[in-house]
Amino acid sequence: MYVIEQKQTTKMQCAAMNLNETHVAVGSESSNQQDANIHLFDLNYEDSPLKSVTLQNTKGIQAMDFSGRYGGQNAVMVCGTTSGQIQILDWRSRNALAHSVQAFHQGSFVSDLAIEGDVVATCGSKNRNIKLFDIRRPPIRPLPPIPFMTREETSGPSILKLVRGGMLSIVSASGSIQVQSMTGSYGSRRFYQVGRGAELGACNPSLASVTCMDVSSSGHIAAFGSTDGGT
Repeated sequence: MYVIEQKQTTKMQCAAMNLNETHVAVGSESSNQQDANIHLFDLNYEDSPLKSVTLQNTKGIQAMDFSGRYGGQNAVMVCGTTSGQIQILDWRSRNALAHSVQAFHQGSFVSDLAIEGDVVATCGSKNRNIKLFDIRRPPIRPLPPIPFMTREETSGPSILKLVRGGMLSIVSASGSIQVQSMTGSYGSRRFYQVGRGAELGACNPSLASVTCMDVSSSGHIAAFGSTDGGT
């Protein structure tokens, strides 16, 4: 059992990720409901976090991804917040927080993000474009965005997943999929539709929404989860 806070009521966030075989990072909401915390745990020790950092005025952590290898020279964590910010964390530094950028306007949270090298791709809850950022050095530099080209008008992108070969899979809650390179090359762009419920390929808002996705190590098989418990 790992103790994050004993004296304050803390709301745990769903954002969590393995940094390597023995370390995991977990997001939580602060007791003031305005800030967010990231906690670093060593799974070999059942104790309090090794390190914690507070992200002020972010409200909560919505998504996390990791570039490099924890303990390596280029170990950087990128967090997307419920206030629309991208936060860059370097656990080697004293305060962990390196720099941040307001990726989406207030009222839109970061739905998901993915990292390929020094480039972060992110999607917002009220934005149809995939925003790209160069995180090599502060300040974070925006890159040309990737437009989500699905024909439907009601559902924007909500899931980002890197697949084999550096391709980015962009998925909406209604099951529309756009796969392309991170550079936004039109020649590499492909489109698919996830079957939801009994209607394969249908874009019916009354059907269950796609909530998660994962891809096999070969890149040949993708699995999806939906709000009705189906896969």
